[in-house]
Amino acid sequence: MLPAAPHRGGPATIPIMFRNPLALLLLALLPLGLGGCLFDHPLTSPTSLATPNLDSRLLGVFEYREAPKVQPGVIIKPEDYKIQRVAVLPLDANHCVIYYRDFSKKPAQTLKFLGWMSRVDSANYISFRDETAGSGTFGKYGFFKFVWEFPSDILLSSPDVKALETATSSYQMRRALRAGLKAGTAFPYEATKWERIARIWWNPTGAAAGTTIPPEFEHGTTLDKPGL
Repeated sequence: MLPAAPHRGGPATIPIMFRNPLALLLLALLPLGLGGCLFDHPLTSPTSLATPNLDSRLLGVFEYREAPKVQPGVIIKPEDYKIQRVAVLPLDANHCVIYYRDFSKKPAQTLKFLGWMSRVDSANYISFRDETAGSGTFGKYGFFKFVWEFPSDILLSSPDVKALETATSSYQMRRALRAGLKAGTAFPYEATKWERIARIWWNPTGAAAGTTIPPEFEHGTTLDKPGL
């Protein structure tokens, strides 16, 4: 479900794992068309958080640029890339609102998710719930493994769907994840690289929630290293 993203202006450097809208963001499941990528149960409940744990580094706008397949020697123009973006906005000290759009689709539909951090053993994951009005997966859940890449990008990995789709509770979701991690099969797809093109600075103890979506979500950016 997750594609690998190329560096801005260059060819893709990571193979696409799953060419599913979802895969791409929150990737891999972002109900972008997740269909079989979302689950009936969350990895951890969005209401089970005892202390503030929203990772502020996740806030902002991230972009994935997929280069078209061309013959060797053919020059790829900027307008040839398929663009997908996600905006992550703070809701409170534990939750965020996630908007996703695939700009290569016409008309481009904006999908909405509730996001939060899930911790299983010593690892953190990004969990989300589909809250897109009229969505066929409304109320269903997904999660991604994430790794930061200097200076401000993120690598997202989608979990092994088959190992999790029969889980009947969050406990079984975590149990299946642990088994997959032990066997080395929990995240079988190539990670997708998302470049941060806009930051959101937010103090959970001061500023109010409801941050406005940065204009880069709609229009992108021409700045060099905008995520710094």
